[in-house]
Amino acid sequence: MEAEVEVMNVVRVPPLGKLLVKVGNGRYQHISEVNDAEVRQRLMAAIGELVVFADGYEALESAGLAPPLSTEVPSVDQPVSPSLEQRQAEFLESLQRERDMLYATNAESLDSEHPVGTERTGFTGPLSLVGQVNPILKKHVAADDKLQGRNIKLHVDPAGGLLIEVDGTYYKRPDEIEDPDVRRVIRAALKEWDRI
Repeated sequence: MEAEVEVMNVVRVPPLGKLLVKVGNGRYQHISEVNDAEVRQRLMAAIGELVVFADGYEALESAGLAPPLSTEVPSVDQPVSPSLEQRQAEFLESLQRERDMLYATNAESLDSEHPVGTERTGFTGPLSLVGQVNPILKKHVAADDKLQGRNIKLHVDPAGGLLIEVDGTYYKRPDEIEDPDVRRVIRAALKEWDRI
């Protein structure tokens, strides 16, 4: 069995009950106090996963536990903020990159010896995001009459992040895929994976 890795320890400090995050020998009251970029990135990824664990930022906001994302109404001159779906996709991509980076045990799993479209071997750590999501995605594709027989799966992009293969064509983001049924089944698989 793999040993668990503590990402951070969160405590409340009397008398005011402020949160204190402990990482290794460091103690922080705010992310700006973390000078090590790698530790800061790991903390941000873990906090992002906790937001997903809490059913998304909107759930925290509606429960009164988090401030609104934006109270400004965009003027005609201001660019419209990205859609919720786009923000979720970007957030998922950042989590996927972080997970793949943390769990990869050897550099050759991403080199030319293992090109896109092949499964990684010799991998001894926890299953990568791709390894976890693909069986769920395969189940959803098989259960969908419109998509049966289609080749839809995720791959690690050697340049970083994920690639989505749809019948031999590769996409970097779900919203690039023209077929709404494919987008729907990918979202459903990611949502199921997120609940595990």
